[in-house]
Amino acid sequence: MGHIFLSDQSLQPGDFASKDRRRFIVMPDIFGAVSGEPIERYTLQHSESSLRVQVITLGATITSVLAPDASGNLGEVSLGFDDAAPYSDGTSPYFGCVAGRVANRIAKGSFSIDGKTYSLATNNGPNHLHGGKVGYDKRNWSVTAATATSITLELESKDGDEGYPGNLHAIVTYSLPTPTSLRMEYAATSDATTPCNLTNHTYWNLKVRFACWKAPPFPASPRPRITNPAYIVPRDESQDGGASTIFEHEIELAADFYTPVDDTSIPTGEIRAVSGAMDLRGKATIADHGLAQADQGMGYDHNWCLRPTVGTDGLRLVATVHEPTSGRVMVVRTTEPGALVDQLLHSHSAPT
Repeated sequence: MGHIFLSDQSLQPGDFASKDRRRFIVMPDIFGAVSGEPIERYTLQHSESSLRVQVITLGATITSVLAPDASGNLGEVSLGFDDAAPYSDGTSPYFGCVAGRVANRIAKGSFSIDGKTYSLATNNGPNHLHGGKVGYDKRNWSVTAATATSITLELESKDGDEGYPGNLHAIVTYSLPTPTSLRMEYAATSDATTPCNLTNHTYWNLKVRFACWKAPPFPASPRPRITNPAYIVPRDESQDGGASTIFEHEIELAADFYTPVDDTSIPTGEIRAVSGAMDLRGKATIADHGLAQADQGMGYDHNWCLRPTVGTDGLRLVATVHEPTSGRVMVVRTTEPGALVDQLLHSHSAPT
């Protein structure tokens, strides 16, 4: 089988201190422009495998992951666009980006710290989503190190940015530490108390060959039921991941509990034992797990509470995903206690 190991890690900026963060061994090509600034694209390639990852500075976004199948044939396993415009104009449903300052939703666009209430944009129904109208996905990050197998990008987010308090310095590093591994590392510091929750928002389809999409803006909350397969329309089905769904992907999640949500996707506060369509512990296809029945027909967009077992690498197992046609297997690990599993609304084309 073709294996991909995906790890996600939150670090402190000091953890990067041993790196020469101004070291450039590889040079970018130009992917496009935003606000008069060039959007650079870097390609990571491991010398001992065909695994290849492309990253652009806009949103610190992964635009492409090429990985071999069980027969060694190279194929596109992530979803993305072939030009810059959808990443900057709101067309992209956050494909491949770093979401922040706070990924996911903040109820009613408001939070309080030390008795002071902060109001944010409500860009997802009544709630705040992925950092607001101009989140980190729409900012052009600076590359401070780039080698053949690693890239570090940094972003300065000023006090008051999208309503958040404190000047915040964010860092993300993508690397290929082994021939079959993609590692994502995050760090942030702020001069004031502020919420911060960074994540990568890549959508995956282990069966697809190419993935370039034409899509409308991400739907507002409440989430519509997954009944309209035309929500995302591929440009050319012969060269697009939209020609195949993820229904036959087999997923096994290392979680015994999850957090139910209300009809605007805000956790209710309950931690509930998994059952029925929300029980993803046994290896089964997404269709067999009961996607259409999950959350009263609205699909998966929930946090699962991961088991506390930590491996020798300091990471918890999140999930194992297998696509039987290609033979590709993805194993996901993280430092965090929870993981969000989501499927692209209406299209069923990619889990994150």
